Amino acid sequence: MDAFNNTVEMERAALSHQSYKFNFYTSAICLLFVVFNIIVMVTNKKLREQYKILVALCWTNLILLLGVLLEAVERKAIYATVMRGVVKAPVSSRECIKVWTVLQVYSDFAMPLIILSMSVERFIAIKFPVVYLKSSDSLPVVSVTSSLIAACAIMIMPTIISVVWPTPNVTFKCGRKAAFGTEFGVFDYAFSVITIWTALVLTVITCIAAMSVNQSKSNKYKMKCYTAIAIVSTLLISIPNLLSIIDTMVKLPLVLSIPSSGLSCVNCALQFFINFSLNNAFRTHFLRILSFGKYRKLNVSTVQVIVTQAHQ
Repeated sequence: MDAFNNTVEMERAALSHQSYKFNFYTSAICLLFVVFNIIVMVTNKKLREQYKILVALCWTNLILLLGVLLEAVERKAIYATVMRGVVKAPVSSRECIKVWTVLQVYSDFAMPLIILSMSVERFIAIKFPVVYLKSSDSLPVVSVTSSLIAACAIMIMPTIISVVWPTPNVTFKCGRKAAFGTEFGVFDYAFSVITIWTALVLTVITCIAAMSVNQSKSNKYKMKCYTAIAIVSTLLISIPNLLSIIDTMVKLPLVLSIPSSGLSCVNCALQFFINFSLNNAFRTHFLRILSFGKYRKLNVSTVQVIVTQAHQ
């Protein structure tokens, strides 16, 4: 019986090791796109000033990806030792407060709040344009600052409890629930899901309202694209969190629960492709950086003159 149990544990350890290897490569690749995104946004004055909330979202994406990457590195090493037959002893919740758990939990609150801020800003811009014009300079700064402070405030109490009154004999794998308690872990996941879906509802309402306003076809097309992207983003963020909540009540297969973090990573990288596809200023600046300043956007009127002269 012991031999059978050992075999099962070895198989679980091997599967977990492969799953975290998948998370490692996924987060590393997505991290590159997020870094590209940040470089383009912060090195262009127009983009930096016009898209303050989006820049803040890029930084929270970076924090999340670093958390997933560091978790994958540590857990790969842990399961490698388990596969060699080393038995890992339980630890305390204080020992589970690691850099990657803090990064992940902070981004779990900061990122949804910033996404909600973006939705609120768009909603105000369409429904209350006069109010938006009066507060367009201060609103992004206030939204970002309050979101980042709120994320810190939510983390303070459970962190103090885990440090001062640590829970003994938690799993050596650590994680949100091991570090801060199961109740806080479920609250963390539920907060992300509820906030993201609230943001999506606001985005859909804004899109419907924008369609009734007289504007160009290109603006309406962009609004539809942003709404579709918001739906995809909501699913990519919600699925891992919903699976984590379910895993708390009913143990899910490892092949489902561990790689689901990769969906959150993909969502972070998605922002780069959205900006490149729909934002001309972003695309032009990125190509200039990529070509070391040699890329120049063609002037349409100049091209038309050249073509006209050629026909003459």
